[in-house]
Amino acid sequence: MNRWWKCGLLTLVFSFLATTRCLAYDFQINNFESEIRLEEDSSLRVLEKIETNFFVEKHGIIRVIPYVYTYRGKTIRAEIKILGVSDERGNKVAYTVKNLRQSKQIKIGEADRTIIGEKNYQIEYVIKGVVLDYGEGPEIYWNVTGNEWAVPIIEVRARVESPFGKIVRTECFGCNSKNAENEAEFTGSKNLTIVVQIDKENKLKMPTEIEKTANLVKDNWGYIVAILPLLVALIAWMKKGRDKKYLTENVFYRPDDKTSKNKPLLSRPHLPMVYGPIDGLTPSEVGTIIDEKLDTKDVVAEIVELARLGFLTIKKIEKKGTFGIGRNDYELQETKKETSKLNKFQKDLLESLFEGGSGISVERIIKKVLEDGIGKVSESENGLEILKKKDDGKTKESSLFKITGVEKSKKVGEIRTVKISELKNKFYTHLKDLRSEMYKTLADKKMTDGDLEKVKTKWMGIISLLSVGAFLLIATVFLPMTENFGPMMVLMVLMVPSLILANKMPRKTAWGYSMARQAEGLRYYLSKGKWREEISEKRLFLEEMLPLAISLGVVEKLARDMKNLGIEPPKYFQGMAMNSFARDLNNFNSATTSGLTSSPSGSSSWSGGSGFSGGGHSGGGFGGGGGGSW
Repeated sequence: MNRWWKCGLLTLVFSFLATTRCLAYDFQINNFESEIRLEEDSSLRVLEKIETNFFVEKHGIIRVIPYVYTYRGKTIRAEIKILGVSDERGNKVAYTVKNLRQSKQIKIGEADRTIIGEKNYQIEYVIKGVVLDYGEGPEIYWNVTGNEWAVPIIEVRARVESPFGKIVRTECFGCNSKNAENEAEFTGSKNLTIVVQIDKENKLKMPTEIEKTANLVKDNWGYIVAILPLLVALIAWMKKGRDKKYLTENVFYRPDDKTSKNKPLLSRPHLPMVYGPIDGLTPSEVGTIIDEKLDTKDVVAEIVELARLGFLTIKKIEKKGTFGIGRNDYELQETKKETSKLNKFQKDLLESLFEGGSGISVERIIKKVLEDGIGKVSESENGLEILKKKDDGKTKESSLFKITGVEKSKKVGEIRTVKISELKNKFYTHLKDLRSEMYKTLADKKMTDGDLEKVKTKWMGIISLLSVGAFLLIATVFLPMTENFGPMMVLMVLMVPSLILANKMPRKTAWGYSMARQAEGLRYYLSKGKWREEISEKRLFLEEMLPLAISLGVVEKLARDMKNLGIEPPKYFQGMAMNSFARDLNNFNSATTSGLTSSPSGSSSWSGGSGFSGGGHSGGGFGGGGGGSW
């Protein structure tokens, strides 16, 4: 009696636990059976038989079936058509269909009716575009139930019928299967996923290569949008960004036939042999045309060129610091030489350098010269000239400096001076205007196809707007439809080369290209020191080449050559010795660069692939989805 009592108690406990588990859900699916027929047009006709048991009153169930699948950056948008919903007797059941992101949501039941207990549903639909051929024959890779059901599914069955092709292989994950020539059956549990391989020799009408390509493009249009900015930039650069060149290979003169063509992409032109200044170009223009950008070194080179031409002098000022270590400063002093022959860039640079600089009275200089007896003053209608005193009475009087354009009846003005250190946080305000003037000059000389800065700004703006538009289109339209982030990643990566191409859009004319080739030849031969065997008057050559060497970035090599040849620093560099000239020149370049640029701010669901690939798993493939109740 005691034994029977214990058995009854255990039965009661297990019954209670089972009931409690069931009551944790609104309903459960006792059986989910899917009949799948492969049609001649390679579409699937699917009949889902869902046997449910409701524990509380509900209107019906909701079935969600995906039709947009994405895996490894590739999207397939299948065509799906819901044919109808009925009960087990074939009676129609009310339902509504709406799009839910990448799925179709089928809401089955009526709002004014509720049900409880067992209820069977049959959902029939056709889906096209999910049978793919990976080279071994058409393949059905299908997730029968889907992974998104929040209720138990006790038993799952699937049957595949293939009347237009022989079944040669089947596989399923966590289930049992068997197959005949044109039919295969599968049994398992929730998340049942099946794979059915059809023989290559079949009567199916699979999509043609053209149709597959068209579908691929249609389903993955986000990638086209992503590459559009780069495509526009590339086409524009090919047509309008490449340098022009004359048909002749000679770069030293303008040919009679001015016909030009775009520079070939993979051309390796000869390096012209250039040993002297480039006719018609200042050092800053040489530095700009070679890389289509006015750099600080180009401005420094032009300052040195103005010194060489006698419009200013450069004097080293030694500074002693702690332990005898100090950073030298450099003083620029204007000479009051007539500037009418300078171009506008040189005039603007000269004025910008001495703007706000301190002045030295010319009258005091004259007084000092006369008192010390080192020279004499010569007056004329053109102005004043200080002549160096002859020591032996034989040497020719040399001019120390001239002051022109000054009437004898008026007071002489001041010679302005400025230290490089005084340019900090001041001169940078002029750089933008100087850059604009340089680009305008090159365009006026027909060396560039338009203003470099304006062309660059225009194309940077166009490509930036295209990139922003592509981003918004992908983010607001393509992503919600597919959940495929591939195009967004592609866009982010390709923005870099797109903007680089936009930055390279300014181009040189055929004559500008010829001048740039000359500059490259000069840079090469200066850097190699090959001029040493060709130039006889090396001192004069080096004085003339020094500003160009700065703009071409080979000044250290030239300074070392001067030391090796025993050539004294140019007279326009005061206070510099031959043995330390290379170091002094480097210090001057560094100090001037810092002074010119310094500013107060300090800124200078489908798993993809074949189900037989070894990477398949339960829940992959097409189909899938899930559902619930309402």
